Amino acid sequence: MSPKTKKMIIIGAVAVLLILVVVLVVVLVNSKAPAEPVGPNDPGEVVEKSPAEKIVVNPYNITNSSKNRDVRTSIPKIMNLDDSRFQEYMNKKMLQTVIDYQNEIETMIDEDTPAATLYKYVVSYEKYANDIYLSMVVSNDYQTGGMRSNSWKDTYTVDVTKGANKEIFLKDLFKAEVDYKKEILAEINEQAETKGYELVGGNGLSSLPDTQKFYIKDQKLIIYFDPAAIAPYVYGELHFEMPFTYENGKFNV
Repeated sequence: MSPKTKKMIIIGAVAVLLILVVVLVVVLVNSKAPAEPVGPNDPGEVVEKSPAEKIVVNPYNITNSSKNRDVRTSIPKIMNLDDSRFQEYMNKKMLQTVIDYQNEIETMIDEDTPAATLYKYVVSYEKYANDIYLSMVVSNDYQTGGMRSNSWKDTYTVDVTKGANKEIFLKDLFKAEVDYKKEILAEINEQAETKGYELVGGNGLSSLPDTQKFYIKDQKLIIYFDPAAIAPYVYGELHFEMPFTYENGKFNV
């Protein structure tokens, strides 16, 4: 082997060793580098679900369609509340409300009902999980042979706290000393005036029932009214978002 060849081999070996040393140093430095902080939008972040987000709600579907009827209902069915008795009660309540309307349609239809007269009842729902509260908003589209459909929503909110499952009404969302109806009415009337809604009576809304429809979405309290409930039918369904802040299961006004 010539001296020139030996020299080239030695230079090559040294170069390889230098590369290996550099790679080793890089690996060691990276292994000791502090981990990147996990931000709120980091895909690797494990976010603890709220109690309401852990509750499973499955659709209970009923379909009964023919030449003169179109019945398609999807009703929320709660699956894993801590209190199985209360869960059964709520599921039956939501189901029975839909079945009553479905049965009403069946009493109007017989074999002689013309196919041109469509009787329709279509039901769907949305669910909203907010801390300890699970809201379910059931949308109804009901038509009994007329030209115009009747649309409305039924709302249900439950407290999913273990050992304390119950149906929630507006009064449960405020501290006892708060005149929540007064605060809500004032906000509704102000929003209606801003939007140009003409409420019943012409002097604004003056009362709310204890069973007033509402739901909670993104920790905001939404007061809901069916078409023609407090304003002319042309306005349709009305939703009023309250500007109250949510904290520890209550809304602050």
